[in-house]
Amino acid sequence: MNGLWQDLIIILSMGIFGVWVIYKHYNIRSYIHDLRNDIYSCRADMKLMQGDLIEFRQNLINIDAKYRKKDEWVVSKIQQITEKDISVQNAIDTVNDAITMSKASEMESDDA
Repeated sequence: MNGLWQDLIIILSMGIFGVWVIYKHYNIRSYIHDLRNDIYSCRADMKLMQGDLIEFRQNLINIDAKYRKKDEWVVSKIQQITEKDISVQNAIDTVNDAITMSKASEMESDDA
């Protein structure tokens, strides 16, 4: 009878161990299934991120082109203002020269 109990305990232990292995296998299988779902969702997210990065790069290129045009416009306006400033300064110098000459001619006429 002693050997029968030992055999029964061994078979029962093996059965419990087998159930535990099956339970762990099922848990690992569900964990792997969850990982697959996460991987598929990551792939979708990566595709979206790739599209977002491409759009971001295009926006940066557009902004660069936009500000390059604005910079060209600002430079041309500064050149126009500088040219006008130079012409006004030349006109002021001409008027000052005329005033100086007229004062000089008045002084000569007063001396005479």
